[in-house]
Amino acid sequence: METEIVRNRIIEIASEMFLKYGVRSVSIDEVCKQLSISKKTFYVYFKQKEDLVDAFITRYEEEKENELIRALGKGNAIDDLLAFMRFTKNFISLCRKSPALFFDLEKYYYGVMEKHYRMREEKVNKAFNANLKKGIEEGLYRSDLNTEMLCLFFRFHQRSLVYDKLKKDKDFSKDKFIHFFIELIARYAMTPEGWKYLLSQTKDIGKDEDSSPCQCDIKGN
Repeated sequence: METEIVRNRIIEIASEMFLKYGVRSVSIDEVCKQLSISKKTFYVYFKQKEDLVDAFITRYEEEKENELIRALGKGNAIDDLLAFMRFTKNFISLCRKSPALFFDLEKYYYGVMEKHYRMREEKVNKAFNANLKKGIEEGLYRSDLNTEMLCLFFRFHQRSLVYDKLKKDKDFSKDKFIHFFIELIARYAMTPEGWKYLLSQTKDIGKDEDSSPCQCDIKGN
């Protein structure tokens, strides 16, 4: 038990420092100093700094995954989709608040980041596919959807240059992009009932006078 407590404490303090200063500028010596432990003690729990970085990302991903799980399942498929997009918006906000952290991770710990990216993509893709099936069963999504291609598109969006720009460019509106992305999926995937429900839950979807008619043949709202 004591061993686990010490290990968790190291991750906790390192996480605070990484978020504040970035990863590269935080040394093992500085982490040990904050904890009043020796480097010898540190190496009992982590063989190298990369292992600590891996543990930091793992904990972060687990916390965010639990937050998302708690947000899902409280309504229909469209409620879940909106909850997921709010979650994405919050993640983008974190990236903007701690740019040094994500820059360092992607530049100096790419292997670790890539491993977690793949794990996250697999989980998100599975959840999105489940959302599509749920929406079809509820009559909110079209029954003839090409779910495989839509999941591929959704996965690509997570790796896209636009998504990368969202994380780094504070002048690039995350709200507008989230609304655009939801509307893009909605106009392709949703039935008239689903579209109407989406409009009842959002303020900015479908309000562009220059936008083309919804694919689900909504003529007026």
